[in-house]
Amino acid sequence: MGMEIGPERLKSARRKAEITQNHLAKLSGVSQSMIAKIESGIVDPSYKVMKELNDALFRKRDDTRRKAFEIMNPGLVSFSPDDPLDEAVNVLMEKGYSQAPVLKDGRPVGTISESSILLAIHDTKKKELRVMDAMGEALPTIPSSTSTESVLDLLKAFSAVLVVENGSIVGIITRTDLIRNDFVN
Repeated sequence: MGMEIGPERLKSARRKAEITQNHLAKLSGVSQSMIAKIESGIVDPSYKVMKELNDALFRKRDDTRRKAFEIMNPGLVSFSPDDPLDEAVNVLMEKGYSQAPVLKDGRPVGTISESSILLAIHDTKKKELRVMDAMGEALPTIPSSTSTESVLDLLKAFSAVLVVENGSIVGIITRTDLIRNDFVN
């Protein structure tokens, strides 16, 4: 559930969630008058009452967070392992992308990136290379309903994540997309 809110912080947590005492009462099953008494320090609530209030506040917080599908880039460019590498490089350059997933039968099997391409073309005949010769580890997939907070955690370890809906990849989120979301939207 996360950090629990004590009675002394209930009012500030409720206001931060931008809900009224009445709304919190409906979400938690705790009466509005009890919430008012807790917030004013008149009543010292039971553990059960505070748990109900905490659970309601955390559910509300989770409902208001942005989800992956809201910030993903649906214009996914992907390649097959058998595609010629030079053609893939041309597409990446044309689109201004630094990476792209490699898919086989709609499933991620790798990623090509500027780094992996540089490693593959060193001392080889570029025209003979295929995407599979330059691909690195596959990007992780996440459901479209994943919170942006969880996406941030994944992007600390991966350069991008693929967004999946009904078993199909519907978009990609890169570090740039997340930065743009935090500063532009």
